[in-house]
Amino acid sequence: MKKEGIENNHELQTYFNIKLQKILSKYGKKLMGWDEIMTKNMPKTAVIHSWRGVNEGFEKGTLIKAVKEGYNAVLSNDYYIDRMQSVNHHYLYDPTGGESLTSEEKKRVLGGEVTMWSELVTPLTIDSRIWPRTAAIAERFWSPEEVIDIASMRIRLEPISMQLEEFGITHYRNRDVILRNIAKSGDISSLLLLTKIYEPLKIYTRNKGGTEYQTFSPFTLFADACSSDASDAYLFNKLAETFTTAPNKETKEKLLQYFNAWINGYQNFSAIPQNPIVSNITEHYKTLEQLSLLYVEMLSKGTISTKNVQQVEAYLDVLKEPLVDTELVIVPGLERLIAKAK
Repeated sequence: MKKEGIENNHELQTYFNIKLQKILSKYGKKLMGWDEIMTKNMPKTAVIHSWRGVNEGFEKGTLIKAVKEGYNAVLSNDYYIDRMQSVNHHYLYDPTGGESLTSEEKKRVLGGEVTMWSELVTPLTIDSRIWPRTAAIAERFWSPEEVIDIASMRIRLEPISMQLEEFGITHYRNRDVILRNIAKSGDISSLLLLTKIYEPLKIYTRNKGGTEYQTFSPFTLFADACSSDASDAYLFNKLAETFTTAPNKETKEKLLQYFNAWINGYQNFSAIPQNPIVSNITEHYKTLEQLSLLYVEMLSKGTISTKNVQQVEAYLDVLKEPLVDTELVIVPGLERLIAKAK
């Protein structure tokens, strides 16, 4: 370092990368690296792989900085699917990030890369963490920036998800394996209902600090049976939005079907033999049942008493708390309904 006038370890890495780049160029290859390789001496032939994002608010927006300085770049930030964010989030995020770029700068954004880190997965769960969201992200990469119709995308997502199972992906069948292990029973219908409205905690809030789980952890808990896009939650929240803006009999009946399913689900759940994992779920499920009974009464009568409003809000406070590394994602719809009733 002294001989070459290299001031720090980062510049030492650049020195090494430049030597490597010269070797690669002899074979018609290009150097590609995470955005840390982007230093003042790095040749513009290098491709910058931006994991630190597009926008200036996140580590100085390395992708935008790269293309403005003349590098080609690929974005992986916002396509880190191990963060368990919704498919909506990924689909709405174009690799250019909606930033103001010249036509030449846009050409330097080569695309994006889905990134799956494996600290919280096993062979049993990895497919459910990758699919079907990655199919939607692929559509994002292959579509014009202005294509942002979430409802349209979701129409295609479910059939694609089923087709993936036909191809050998195990995101559905392994979920059921985990649930049978939890229930110690072949009847997993009541737990399956919950996986459609609960999602794992997002953006590394599960395993906070990286100490709760280890590489040898089995990952066969309730959170591991849940996906990042609970199917009934999306539909329920849309129904609640429709009902509170333009109520009609058909929407009300669909809402009642959900509430009655959760009421009956708890009754079936109560028959499952108790074990530590089941016991951890019991309070939330019972609270959901009690809350559903109040909503059935409210929808049936078209009104709700002040006392029952207070009880609904108390139940919602319980259900907003994480449930063994998951969150109930129908809360926005539930809050919308009670706000309208008040």
